[in-house]
Amino acid sequence: MQLTNAMQSARPRAAFGQGQGQIQGQGQGLSQPGAPVLSLEAMMHCNFLFLGDSHIAYFRQAMQILGFLSWQYQFCEAGVATGIDNGGRQSATNAFEIFHRFLRDKNRQSTVVLQLGEAVCSFVIWHRAMLYGEAVSDQLRASISAYVTFIHDIRRAGFIDIVITGATLPTIREGEVAGAAAAMRREVTATLAERTKLTLDYNRALQTNARELGLRYLDISADLIDPATKTVRSAYLNPDPCDHHLDYNAAGQLWADRLRLMIAAESSRRRLPAA
Repeated sequence: MQLTNAMQSARPRAAFGQGQGQIQGQGQGLSQPGAPVLSLEAMMHCNFLFLGDSHIAYFRQAMQILGFLSWQYQFCEAGVATGIDNGGRQSATNAFEIFHRFLRDKNRQSTVVLQLGEAVCSFVIWHRAMLYGEAVSDQLRASISAYVTFIHDIRRAGFIDIVITGATLPTIREGEVAGAAAAMRREVTATLAERTKLTLDYNRALQTNARELGLRYLDISADLIDPATKTVRSAYLNPDPCDHHLDYNAAGQLWADRLRLMIAAESSRRRLPAA
């Protein structure tokens, strides 16, 4: 998905290795023997700000797995709708406002990690398609456009090291009503496979825009997908059938692997002699 000329902006060099490429993960199994070991020096250079919906909980687990100290990371969670509504319409949770207020007094050298889009791909787009007859593809483009606009806004506020992460894949199967999320989304008739495919399309658009903006992109979708069903592997489903989130420990380990690889790559870059 191409950005419009109006969306393209100057690409300043990030304080923490902006534009070092995409780190997606293709089932590398970084938690296995041979995974990069983070030095104390590499870890002490890190300061993370995580913005997202309830799915940033996996990153809480990831930071604990990696052994970061509590002062090195902060979280801002903004409701279930994530604020990335189509066409710039106001979200019920006003998430972008919440994020802007959170960032107001934060260190501009921090690495901002965005985890957004699960509710948009699993519910909002399908709900609006049913309610207003809006094409799914048009809504996807509008949602990505709103996301990119938000990135430009926080760049203008002084944050230049931003990491985009792939939206979490859906887990609620058609017909399920157990749990608050499933009950709220019961009107959506799209199958789990259709919602998963839309989320993967969404993530591909995020990756394209990250590359064009010179930002890093992290994704665990390749590890989550069962090749037979094209949906999330049972091993990553939450043991509580009423909880639509992934298994927190399993997903946390995958994100820890991605963050470990990203930090190790940045640490290596720092040690390279000047040209």
